[in-house]
Amino acid sequence: QAWTNQQGFSGIFDTNQNQSQNRQPSINILNPGDGDVFFRDTTVYVIITAQNTTAASATFFINGEEAGSIEQFPGSFAFIPDDIRGIKSRNNTLRMEAVDGLGNTFTDEITFDVQSR
Repeated sequence: QAWTNQQGFSGIFDTNQNQSQNRQPSINILNPGDGDVFFRDTTVYVIITAQNTTAASATFFINGEEAGSIEQFPGSFAFIPDDIRGIKSRNNTLRMEAVDGLGNTFTDEITFDVQSR
């Protein structure tokens, strides 16, 4: 701290700061966004993102029904709303359940609507 004061820097410096404080691992749905609207016959591409971890697998559920999974990363998952049993015009849920390489589990969920052309 003496050196920083000599160099013209002032203030309090926390030298014991935990470097991993804001580095919690997470796996989330990046696309589609919450509240998006899709045509019933359009392919919807699902993208997930992993921060401070590596995803090992992810399973996707639409309105509570398993719709697909990714077992290898990078990977992709896509669906056509009309092909999903029980799809509704409003308030459909896309839920992701993922596991990272250490066995930690992560969930994320968005809602989406569908419409006819």
